[in-house]
Parts: sequence; structure tokens; C-alpha cells
Amino acid sequence: MQEFDKALRVYEFSYLLVPSIPEEALEKKVESMKEKILAQGGELIAEESPKFMTLAYEMSRTITNKKTPFANAYFGWIKFETTPEVGESLTAMFERDEEIIRFLNIKTIRESTLAPKKFTEKGSPRKKEQTSVEQVAEVPTETTEEAPSQEEVSVEETLPTVEE
Repeated sequence: MQEFDKALRVYEFSYLLVPSIPEEALEKKVESMKEKILAQGGELIAEESPKFMTLAYEMSRTITNKKTPFANAYFGWIKFETTPEVGESLTAMFERDEEIIRFLNIKTIRESTLAPKKFTEKGSPRKKEQTSVEQVAEVPTETTEEAPSQEEVSVEETLPTVEE
């Protein structure tokens, strides 16, 4: 059982950073988060630099004993591999960071989970696929089994009886 607990797992840490961080200091903040992961024995797999965005709804975070609302934030993510114990300790460490509004540290897979984007030429209407008569498969007209008609099914067959 202890060998199973020591197995490495892949985690994805996605985060929302406070918008008050200057853009010059943003890269330094991300580097410090990655250093915390590496210091605990984690191995970085992939990441996406944080991008400024408007939130779908207002979120709040208690900073220096004051509840602060946020309508904008920097969103980014880091994918890394480590043991479950280190994953839990990193979660506790990031909870105490007041520059992080919210975050998720979830177990995932190593492979890329992003869906490929579909590109179309700008200004051109999307073309609908046209199927010709030759491409349509022929449906067999014979049926091998017929469902019983309503008259053939009796109530006794379908409902169990209750014995008192």
C-alpha cells in the first residue's frame, strides 16, 4: 500500500492572480510558484503564462483581514508531476498566498488535454458538408424480430405481485 502512495501523479494547478500585480512583476510571481513546486520535488511538464481577463462573476478574497472583490484577474496554469503528499502540501501552501484569488490543483494525465482549434479563413462563410445520394448507406428493409403488440403483453407478466 505504501508503494502505491509513493507513485508519481500528474497535477494541473490553474490559478487566478490578483489584477493589482504589475505586468513587470507577473513573470516573477509565476517563477516563484514554479520554484515552490520544484523545491518540493515536483517535475514541470507544461505551463501557460497568465493572461489578463474579465471574470464571469465577481470573486472575493480576504487579504490582510479585509474582504476584497475582484472583477478581473490573471489566469494561468502549470502542469507538473509529483507524489500525492507533495500535491497536498502545495495546495496548503498556495491557499496561504494572498496574491492568488482562487486556484484548482487537480489530478490529470500527462498528455495534452487541449482540443485542437479549427481554423477557417477570415471573411469566408463556413461551408456545410454536402452528402450525395451515393454516400448514403442502404438501410435493410427486413426486420428479424418484431416487438410484441400491446394486446400480447399482459399485466401479470410485467408487474411483480405483492404477497402479504
